[in-house]
Amino acid sequence: MATKRPAAELPSRVQPCLPTLVSKPPVGDEWQHEVKWDGYRLICFKDGSSVRLQTRNGFDWTERFPGIAQALRSLKAKTAILDGEACILDPRGVSDFGLLQSALASGNKAASAAQLYVFDLLFVDGRDLRQEPYRERRAMLVDLLERSSRHPNLHLSEAIEEDPRRIYEHACKLGLEGIVSKRLDAPYLAGRAKSWVKTKCVQRDDFVVIGYEPAPGGAVNKLRVARRDETGKLRYAGGVGSGLSERISQGLRKRLDKMVVAKPPIPGVKTRAKGIKWTQPAVVVDVEYRGWSRADQKLRHPAFKGMREDKGVDDLAVVRITGGEEQG
Repeated sequence: MATKRPAAELPSRVQPCLPTLVSKPPVGDEWQHEVKWDGYRLICFKDGSSVRLQTRNGFDWTERFPGIAQALRSLKAKTAILDGEACILDPRGVSDFGLLQSALASGNKAASAAQLYVFDLLFVDGRDLRQEPYRERRAMLVDLLERSSRHPNLHLSEAIEEDPRRIYEHACKLGLEGIVSKRLDAPYLAGRAKSWVKTKCVQRDDFVVIGYEPAPGGAVNKLRVARRDETGKLRYAGGVGSGLSERISQGLRKRLDKMVVAKPPIPGVKTRAKGIKWTQPAVVVDVEYRGWSRADQKLRHPAFKGMREDKGVDDLAVVRITGGEEQG
C-alpha cells in the first residue's frame, strides 16, 4: 500500500525560471520548443477563490489584469501556481508588447483583453511540482486546463513538434520575438537556467543618419537614424548607441559636424531627447536590431555594426516594420 504524500504548503512567492540566451535552438528529443511570447511574465497563485498575479520582480499586478484573474478562478484546482505570459495579440495573432502597454495605460476595460499563455505548472492541490521533470509538469498542466472550463483569457502555450531550426526560421519570418526551448527532464529552477534557453530573432538593415547626440571628447553618444518605407519616404526610426567604438564615434562626429542643420531633415520626428544635432541625411549605417516598437515605430535593441561607405541615401532599400517590443 502506497504511503500518501503529505500536502505541501502553498508558497507565498516564486522566483521565475529565466531562459538563457543562445545563438541557435538546441536539437534533440530531450527538448521541447514553444513561441517566445512578447508580454509580461506572471507567476499566478490560486488559493480557493483568491488569486494573485506576481511579476518577475515580485509585484502584485492582480488588479491590472482582471480578465486573467477571473480566468484563474475558473480552474478546477483548489490551489495552484502557474507560470505564463500576459499578452495582447495584434490582428495577425502575434503578441505585441506595445498593444499591451497601451491597454494597461487605458485602464481595466482595455486590460481585460489581456490573455495568459501558460507554459508551466509549479504547484497543484497540495503538491509542489518544482522538482518534478518538465515533462511531468507539462502533462499535469495540460490535464488541468482540459478539466477546467474554457476561458477566453487563458490558453496553453502550445508545444511545436517540428525541427527547431525550422520553427525558429518561421518565427522570425512571422515577426515573432523568437522561441524558447526547455529540457523535458529538468526541474523548475529559480533564476537564470540553462535548462530553458531562448533563441531570438535578429534583423539587420541599412539606415541613414539624420542626427546625433554629442559626447565629450569629440565623440558621438547616440546616432539618430531613419529608414526608407514602402512609399519611398524616409521615416524616423529612433536612436542607435550600442556598438559605437571610441574611434568610429570620433570619426563619425568629424564627418557629421559638417552636415549639421537647424531642424530635423525629415518630417514626423518625435523625441523627448534634448541636445540632438540634426544633420543632412547622407551617411548610411548598418544596424542590427530585434524588432520594432509598434507604438512609435522605433528600433528595438539596435546596435551599430558599421558604416556603408558603398551606399548613399538613394541606395537605401525599403525597411518594413515587423515584430514587437521585448520585455525580457
